[in-house]
Amino acid sequence: MGGAPVQYRINQVSSATSYLWTAPAGASIIGSNTDTVVTISYPSNFVSGTLSVVAVNACFNNSVSNARNVTIRRYAPGTPGAITASVANPCAIIGTSQTAIYTIRPVTYASAYSWTLSSGITLVSQYGDTGVIVRFEPGFSSGTISVRASNACSISNARTINITAQKPTTPVAITGPSAVCELVGQPTTATYSISPVSGAGSYLWSVPVNASIVSGQGSTSISVSYLPGFSSGSVSVVASAPCGNSSARSLSVSATRPTTPVSITGPTQVCSFVGQPTTATYSINPVAGASSYLWTVPANVVIVSGQGTNTVTLSYSSGFRYGNISVASVANCGSSSARSLSVTTLVTKPGAITASGPACPGATVTFSIDPVSNATTYLWYLPSNAIYVSGQGTTSYTVTFKPEFTSGQVSVKSRNECSSSAAVALALSAAECTPPSFSGQPGKRESEGFDVVSVFPNPSAGVFQAKLKTRAQSGILQWQIVDMYGKPVWQKRGMINQGGLTIERIDASALPSGVYELRCLADAQWKSVKLVIAR
Repeated sequence: MGGAPVQYRINQVSSATSYLWTAPAGASIIGSNTDTVVTISYPSNFVSGTLSVVAVNACFNNSVSNARNVTIRRYAPGTPGAITASVANPCAIIGTSQTAIYTIRPVTYASAYSWTLSSGITLVSQYGDTGVIVRFEPGFSSGTISVRASNACSISNARTINITAQKPTTPVAITGPSAVCELVGQPTTATYSISPVSGAGSYLWSVPVNASIVSGQGSTSISVSYLPGFSSGSVSVVASAPCGNSSARSLSVSATRPTTPVSITGPTQVCSFVGQPTTATYSINPVAGASSYLWTVPANVVIVSGQGTNTVTLSYSSGFRYGNISVASVANCGSSSARSLSVTTLVTKPGAITASGPACPGATVTFSIDPVSNATTYLWYLPSNAIYVSGQGTTSYTVTFKPEFTSGQVSVKSRNECSSSAAVALALSAAECTPPSFSGQPGKRESEGFDVVSVFPNPSAGVFQAKLKTRAQSGILQWQIVDMYGKPVWQKRGMINQGGLTIERIDASALPSGVYELRCLADAQWKSVKLVIAR
């Protein structure tokens, strides 16, 4: 309303010669109001009113019928409902020939629709009565599409949809191997893939130095070849679209050398294998990532079988003494450090020697050691002035010491078929042995009236100087040397010097080395001191 005039009609009424029309309030009749047709003009602000008409003739004073009334209302279309889009995110079709469709539901009382497109959006065509087909031009990032409903009376308010070209999101995760040592320098490729990303038109992959994309660039899955020299890096991918790329998703990949084998198991004392047809077996547990194993052996050892595996058999040639067996884990990207095992034919030295008692003249003593691993026998060495009793070749060795024994050592070596160890020795001395009690002078007792002050040097090669202090000022002295059995072997007579201090030279150089007792006898009394002759 507020536009073109509107015509209303009625049928001819019998006996009527004229008609009387009454326009709604605010409206006006254009032309005649006495015919069966009337033309009404409505103002733009017209809302509603009543249009009336009556039929008249000369007999009935203007009326031959009751008035016919019709209510006139202005019906304006409402604001269109939500605009729906065939493409939620136009990023993927920007700058392409692909189009998007935008539609609304029909609006009551609307007879037409007017669409408005912002810059970067081009109308391709109408889509039925309530839609449009559009194209997004290169460079488009965001804009709007609006629509109004209209009829002869009015135009509605606009309904608008905001359109933003959103870059694709970052790919969620890359699946594929991260440890690629076994692939380096090989024809076998590694496959890496991602799930499709909404709005992405393609995918841009990148790989580190010494890696090459064999196939799949632009898609969600690629094949990668790792070249010799590759060490580490990242496989990355971005989702790409005309409006931009996502941030990158990366996966760290590395060609890590295998770890060092944990330990080598096998015999370490190999004397029994030397020069024999029997072989020794050595092995390690498999190492993750290793494709083979490199064994090395010392001189005079031969790998019979198993090189490249985790178990080898070895032959030991004559002349082998000791060395190291080593093994390293091997892979395409390098080898681990070596694990070594010492092997030997040598037998170790015995531990400390223990004695069952002191090494005294006339005593029988057993010497012992702990068993030595891999020793088959033991070689004992007898000290001077001792007699072998038993135990040669075993860990217990028994000897008897001669009366003339003064000092020396007992030693022992451990042996096997291939070697003899260094000797371990135990020093022996009779200096601490207690001499036997005097029993060769019946009726005599140890004196409290004199004392041997000193004997010097002691031990000696056989010549001593004895110094004696007595209470008596004079008298006869008898000097006597007895062996460990109490048998007198040297004697000499002398006099007590005036004043009671007597110094006597004792020459026992004719006696053999050993432990003796020097006795001084006087007036049925005696005094003794231990004497050691050592040469």
